Amino acid sequence: MTFDGYKNVSRDKVLGFLVTVRNENGTENFTLGSAIDITGTNYDGEYVMRETLQKLTEVKKDYKADVRFVTCDSDGAHRKARRLLSQKLPHIIFLPCSAHQINLVIQDVAKFVPRFKETLRQNDCITTWFRKSSLSQGKLEAVQLEYYSKVISMTSWTPTRWYSVYLSVQRVLDSKSALQVTFRYTSSFKR
Repeated sequence: MTFDGYKNVSRDKVLGFLVTVRNENGTENFTLGSAIDITGTNYDGEYVMRETLQKLTEVKKDYKADVRFVTCDSDGAHRKARRLLSQKLPHIIFLPCSAHQINLVIQDVAKFVPRFKETLRQNDCITTWFRKSSLSQGKLEAVQLEYYSKVISMTSWTPTRWYSVYLSVQRVLDSKSALQVTFRYTSSFKR
């Protein structure tokens, strides 16, 4: 499990979690992501510890998996949360700063892997279009409500925030059907 705090495009403060879990047979990995809006929250070590414990409990209950390794940033709140968590959960390894190493890997992958670079370029085209066109954004949201009974906001990504890359691409994928319908009705969309 890894987690980090960041600000989204709306400048809301978010705590993002990413967990890789093996299935019961040990043959397949599942990547699970979630984000919590923490705007206006007292974001300290105790808060981060409680949210992490809740995430660990969800993974155990929903996926019948045990987390063996947790990594996060080294700011004060995360450092304290790591210390408190390692006292409560000595069977889990807690290490600092891997999130920053992941950020560097994502930056390099975005620069040097053509397929990933193209995926991010296409993702940018989609998210930028909806950020700049309130009419298209309104149409997309209406289709999303019809298809999914919820709005899935299109977020841009920042190469120094691994979770923003994951979340941005995942939201486009989660909205695939609604995007296809919206693009059919939006004749002015250009690649």
